[in-house]
Amino acid sequence: HTSHFQFINDSIGWVMPRDNNINNSIFKTNDGGKNWFCASKFGYADFQAWQKPFIFVDPDTGYYFSYNSFSGQYYKIWKTVDGGLNW
Repeated sequence: HTSHFQFINDSIGWVMPRDNNINNSIFKTNDGGKNWFCASKFGYADFQAWQKPFIFVDPDTGYYFSYNSFSGQYYKIWKTVDGGLNW
């Protein structure tokens, strides 16, 4: 059970912790990991963040391929253009 994380430069990064209490959240840092804030919170059925990774292509644009744990299939592609605040 590992977390998924990605840094696109020395300052900006995101993490999805593997924790039953917060596993549908993306946390973001703008200062190289010194401080983190919850950038996104999703409903369990829509966003099972810890199961499959996300990717950010720049500080604002990112994608997540939502995964249905019952069928084992991807069923939705999420996109953000504001660094993960809205999808």
